[in-house]
Amino acid sequence: MFIDGLMSLGTAVIVHIAILPVELDANFRRALPILAKYISKRDQISYS
Repeated sequence: MFIDGLMSLGTAVIVHIAILPVELDANFRRALPILAKYISKRDQISYS
């Protein structure tokens, strides 16, 4: 039963690691340009 629990947790960790690049892409490449329309220039951080 202990091994089954570890395998279940391990599977969840692997799935989360596998979809992390998709989530980061959705946040930074897609959502931020949309949200930038609603944030004033004074409140935005410039990295350049």
